Amino acid sequence: MHFNQSDGKDLCVSKSLASALYATGFHDEAVKIDAFGEEILRGAVCGALDRIAKHARTVLPSWIVIRSLPKGFDWTQGLDERHLLVGVLEASDGSCSHAVTVHGGFIYDGNEKIALPLCQEALDCCTSTLLVKSKFVKFRRGYIFRYEGTKKQKLARMTLQATKSVS
Repeated sequence: MHFNQSDGKDLCVSKSLASALYATGFHDEAVKIDAFGEEILRGAVCGALDRIAKHARTVLPSWIVIRSLPKGFDWTQGLDERHLLVGVLEASDGSCSHAVTVHGGFIYDGNEKIALPLCQEALDCCTSTLLVKSKFVKFRRGYIFRYEGTKKQKLARMTLQATKSVS
């Protein structure tokens, strides 16, 4: 985990997404998302998930498509290891106040020092607190980040972006 949440701050969305992006090689973009979270989401976090997804659209390459999680999304069936999912966890105690990012078989949780292996037990850990043990039920809301298109389109977009950065 490259970006961790400090005590008293509620930046789980931005910290988890930034850590997952950093792990996938999007270092500059991860730093920008983390800075946005620190600056904009400090204090009031109403709409944090949507605000971070909207900001991610401005800093990530255009070939990464960001879509809302479909209703009834089942992480055991609907998640491709290449995709990145940032979502709010629903716990068995009814709590929906924590978010994590999932990518490549790992859970990036801003409260943890390392990424956790993607499994029910680890998701249960993410929904629990020191005082309340709960079970992960589902992703209540979220976004999937993925590449949609052909390799030829991706190569053309990457070449265009590289050309822009050189000029």
